[in-house]
Amino acid sequence: MKLQVLDEIIQSADAPVLVAYQFISDRERILRNFRQARVLDKNPQTLADWNAGRIQVLVAHPASAGHGLNMQDGGNILVFFGLGWNLEEHDQMVERIGPVRQKQAGHDRPVFIHYILARATVDEMIRERLETKREVQDILLAAMKRRGYSKH
Repeated sequence: MKLQVLDEIIQSADAPVLVAYQFISDRERILRNFRQARVLDKNPQTLADWNAGRIQVLVAHPASAGHGLNMQDGGNILVFFGLGWNLEEHDQMVERIGPVRQKQAGHDRPVFIHYILARATVDEMIRERLETKREVQDILLAAMKRRGYSKH
């Protein structure tokens, strides 16, 4: 289902799409299903190709696309195919193509951020963490209470 949603986003996009993943298995699923996708790697040419608009779908892990990477010229669409608990990595991923970076680069375009989440899964808890900045333990304990688990 997540792959179908990602396909819809890519097909309807009028610009290259940056896709954030959390797990290697997700990265591999994305690469198998989207032949045009490339992985952000250490090769400087990959980043140059992205910023030149030569990569339609760039797949990156938030930990490898953090501080200092200028990716705003490549596009303004970010899709979180998977989420991690790390708020800083999330925020840094957003900032790679975020509104501030777009303006600094002279682009007058909105930034679109999509989250592909599975209902009634840990995805929803992680999204809550990222939105509210609550502690992970608090979110997990609240989820356990909602599901009828107690401390006993």
